[in-house]
Amino acid sequence: TETGGVKLIYNGTPDESGQCTATGESTMINSSIAFNTNFDDNAYVGYMYGTAGSSTYEETHANTNDSTIKTVIDEWYSENMTTYTNKLEDTVWCNDRSVVQNSSYPGTGIGKEGTMYGSRNRLRVNKIPSLVCINENDKFTVSSENGNGVLNYPIALLTADEIAYAGAVDGNNNNTYYLYNNTYWWSLSPFNFYSYHVNAGVWSVALAGLLDARWVAALYGIRPAVSLKMGTKIIDGDGTSTNPYVIE
Repeated sequence: TETGGVKLIYNGTPDESGQCTATGESTMINSSIAFNTNFDDNAYVGYMYGTAGSSTYEETHANTNDSTIKTVIDEWYSENMTTYTNKLEDTVWCNDRSVVQNSSYPGTGIGKEGTMYGSRNRLRVNKIPSLVCINENDKFTVSSENGNGVLNYPIALLTADEIAYAGAVDGNNNNTYYLYNNTYWWSLSPFNFYSYHVNAGVWSVALAGLLDARWVAALYGIRPAVSLKMGTKIIDGDGTSTNPYVIE
């Protein structure tokens, strides 16, 4: 991260010999959950969201309601990770709801307007990922000092851009990069609102390892991520799947 931390993605628990499973449902905390069970408004591309049917962008994308996936992640953290919070940094998790307009998607991100969000333009149109988070409202953090300050815990999901930098490509199969796990799982990045089908879409990773978009009510897996503070010490392991790092 820009503050020196290292993001880690969930990949299951080690077996009796200390080895990590590389693929399959055990690499996720939940293998079948909606990003949002509601889907018929631009609001629902949000990790948190405002009021459906609103007439302004600000009301639509206010961070007042937890998404379905955030609720599950927060519950998992509270049950499994609170004793490790002092080892984690409060980094930015970018739920980029910036809007890019063109003739096919003239919408402004409100109601049922057909809308293209920033990551779709970057990854499907321009093929150029970015780690820049444009809107302060979309910088999900625990503290308001470095973001929106609305998270309960320092945990969320990787963005589609981060997954693209790791090796996933929109529409192209890839089973050789290190985030591949032979399952379907969610990213944090909004994709589109389809006015014709009246549903919100978010980037995901498909079975063959490619970046793909799915409507938010689809049932995909959750691989939450955290960020280790700079200076965290390793006491064992070499970082491989057969001998993973052990953190002090």
